[in-house]
Amino acid sequence: MRANERFAAPFLVALLFVAPGHASGMAVQAARWSAVPVVRAGAVDGPGALADVFDVEVAADGTILVGQARSGAIALFAADGRYLRSVGRLGRGPGEFTVLGRMGWIGDTLWAVDFGRLHLFDDRLTFLRTIAPASIAVPEGVQRILPGPLMTDGSLVGIPISAAGTRPLPIVTLDSTGSMLQTLALIDPPPPTVRASFPNHQFVQLGSPTPAHPLWLTDPRGNSILIINRPGPERAGVASFDIVRIGLAGDTLMHRRIAYNAIEVDDAVTDRVFADYGRRFAQRFSITTAQAERSVRQVLSLARFHPPVSGFVTGRDGTIWLRREDMRTDSVEWHVFDEALTLRGTISLPVALTLHRAQSDRIWAVVRDSLDVPFVQVLQVRPLRQRQPGTTVARGRSSNR
Repeated sequence: MRANERFAAPFLVALLFVAPGHASGMAVQAARWSAVPVVRAGAVDGPGALADVFDVEVAADGTILVGQARSGAIALFAADGRYLRSVGRLGRGPGEFTVLGRMGWIGDTLWAVDFGRLHLFDDRLTFLRTIAPASIAVPEGVQRILPGPLMTDGSLVGIPISAAGTRPLPIVTLDSTGSMLQTLALIDPPPPTVRASFPNHQFVQLGSPTPAHPLWLTDPRGNSILIINRPGPERAGVASFDIVRIGLAGDTLMHRRIAYNAIEVDDAVTDRVFADYGRRFAQRFSITTAQAERSVRQVLSLARFHPPVSGFVTGRDGTIWLRREDMRTDSVEWHVFDEALTLRGTISLPVALTLHRAQSDRIWAVVRDSLDVPFVQVLQVRPLRQRQPGTTVARGRSSNR
């Protein structure tokens, strides 16, 4: 799911999932990186043009797979950006999608999330089979659990969809019939949405643009899940967030606590947030920007502090890319950790880039052109020739178990 689409309906976000640092504390130097665009895919009219992008995956030979939720198609591009072909379409048949969601590889098998089922393809994108559990038991406080990513042991990770309430959400593993195997973790649910009504009787459910609930993803190699716990601080000053890796048996494999300086959301940032909503919904509903912004301001409140992590991406090489505080400027800082949760580097990227896949030397992101048409941008990651003076990151307290 695209990190910047904060107005998307919560059930759709859950289904398709799963999704600038101002750090301080004990400051240490970290390698500083830059990113150089090297490939564009889907940036021309014709069969390879992209209408929407939900997820991007990369095959072992470098082929770029672009999943489009609304069309139900996976567009394939060569490593150099040339369009090759498309796989899948809208429908309920074998290899067809009602809503194409997240994708991933387990060995040479591609899995792709659909609504209530999982499709499997071989390394040539030939359809293999569908896993469609007849029923899944739902714990109290959960509206629904959807079969999600395939793991190395053959289990599926269940994606919990929150019902209204404050009960923790269970992240579970399932077998192919939908029976629960293991509860991996309990996480706090996202805050409830609010309904914004617009002058022409249109309305939208909005989630908080500064949420504090945990973020989680499966590891791309299918042997663990990663959780970012980012509780909202009570006061300005030193606070902390946690990176936790949990294995398929529910055991904590790694845990690191990262110290940072909590940054208050000031009036300038608040104005930029609501101005962005105003422009977006004015165009969508054919009303004035002032009308759209006023409708959102009436119902939506921002948290007092910026979340220390506004998104993250896990790499097949074990790297973890944390998107730090989103200050609503042109760029945002990313901190990159290795598999042992040791900070390896920092990089500043345009806020308009939506990262989908990343590894130590390469990034696959989605960008939109001046006409709001998406394309995939591949960037090569390089160390800067000279470490930037004053570049510091937080040294967290680590407890590896």
